[in-house]
Formats: sequence, structure tokens, C-alpha cells
Amino acid sequence: MLFQNVETTKKKHKKLDIPPKPDWWQNNLPDDQVITIKWHNQNNQWWNETCASVLEVFGLPGNRFYYKPYPDFMTFTFKTKKDANLCRILLSEKL
Repeated sequence: MLFQNVETTKKKHKKLDIPPKPDWWQNNLPDDQVITIKWHNQNNQWWNETCASVLEVFGLPGNRFYYKPYPDFMTFTFKTKKDANLCRILLSEKL
């Protein structure tokens, strides 16, 4: 009796429509379009400021870039070489 409406509730709520990654992300991009930032034992404030700087200029990940964290570093992969170079300039003081 308690779980009668579970199925109807599931039907009412749609799954989030998360768009798939675009084709350019899956292609092998040249190394000059990938920016690697090593952790270097940076504090949280440093990483917040670094990521906020990238988001302010390039917007949310997906359209112009993607990022991927690893245990020792994080990569920002850009769709165009122009954006990658702009990001290098933006983060040059932090690298």
C-alpha cells in the first residue's frame, strides 16, 4: 500500500536532458589546445579563483572548452587554438 504511487511518480518526473559532448571533444586535438595545470599543493582559494577566471571569460564548459581533473593535474581542452592561447595569457600569472 505504501509504495503504490512510486511508478506514477517516476513517470511524472522526466530525466534531465544532458546534451552529449560535441564531436570536437572526442577528436584528438593538438597539444597546443590543451592546457595542463598541476596541483602543486595549491589551496582552495587559488583553485576557486583560477576556475572562476576561466568561467568568466569562456562561459560554462561544453561550448568552448571542457575540463578534466586528474590526481596530479587538471586539463582544460579548448575547441580553438585562439581560446587556448587566450587562456594561457589569462592564467600566465598563476602558472
